[in-house]
Amino acid sequence: MRGPFLFPALAGQTVVAFRVCEPWAAALPPTEDPAPLFGAIVLGCNRHALLCHSPVRHLGNPQGSKIGLHGGGTAELPFRASLCEAEDLEYWLPLTGGAHWSHCASPVLPTPGEALAEAPQMVRDGDSGPWQLEFRFRTGRCFRLQYRPDMDASLQFAPVEVGYSLNRVEIMGPEEDFGWLHPLRLRKFVVDGVLWESAKVWPIQVLRANRESADPQGFFRHTWRNALRAYFKQCPPSYRRRLIELRYPVQVQGIPAGVIEEVAEELRQESRN
Repeated sequence: MRGPFLFPALAGQTVVAFRVCEPWAAALPPTEDPAPLFGAIVLGCNRHALLCHSPVRHLGNPQGSKIGLHGGGTAELPFRASLCEAEDLEYWLPLTGGAHWSHCASPVLPTPGEALAEAPQMVRDGDSGPWQLEFRFRTGRCFRLQYRPDMDASLQFAPVEVGYSLNRVEIMGPEEDFGWLHPLRLRKFVVDGVLWESAKVWPIQVLRANRESADPQGFFRHTWRNALRAYFKQCPPSYRRRLIELRYPVQVQGIPAGVIEEVAEELRQESRN
């Protein structure tokens, strides 16, 4: 289903740069390069720049954009989108809360010199799917920008025929995709009145109770479950929302299998009440 064209000023403009924040690190089929998934993107053109970011990751705002249409009414996107003058872009970037922006070059992304054939158009699969933005270039290439809450609340900017999915999430270190689930990233939270400096190093009283437990394995799992529940109730809301959106089996080094999914489901149920 096709909707209205947005940001008409972009029609005919030439891409100068493609900039990204929080890029995905892993390669996912069907391509061998890192998947084109990001926390935020900038499509920089010769006169204007289109800035889009995940509604969960940045600005602490879980809502997408409502954009007024020339003929009246509004268009609603599931992600945040703003257009600015090219020379004003550097003033806009800090407003998203993104820590580091980099230039990105890839065969599966628009390249400098490509010109937009028309303004981006809203499209969606069927009558009720989430809206996406479609970009058609004079080279014949066509891309879609869509919000992927299941892929760690990322934006996917990819050729229209390409899709990405996971079977499971495996996390071995804090700098990997989904690394915010690693014990080294879970810091400064309170469980049953006891301050945990890090989920990687348990407080001494918890370690002592684990050694004295008649069921060390059960105690270990129960403690992790309580620790994760406490952390995600006390952490920045964006991380809690990212966990709620998680839809894949997760294995994190050091955390018992299934515990993260249990905590995610509990938070999911609480968010509905």
